[in-house]
Amino acid sequence: MGGRPADYDGVLTKIKGAGARHAGAGEDLLVLVPMSEHTLSVVKHAKGSFYDDVDHAPFYRAADRYNAELAAFVRATAR
Repeated sequence: MGGRPADYDGVLTKIKGAGARHAGAGEDLLVLVPMSEHTLSVVKHAKGSFYDDVDHAPFYRAADRYNAELAAFVRATAR
């Protein structure tokens, strides 16, 4: 955030519930792909989904795909 280094690994490793990370892989200037990949490497049970040619808002720019993936995630975690 604003060029300040931040280490959230201690918090991320404590996440026990289901996790999903949806990220724009094409034009997202707020959360770069390597940061999303790092989060997924720390939260071992989280699932990732990257959207080519989508910016920071895949829920808006690729709503059909995002909603389908979110629904599948909810169904899978509700079992």
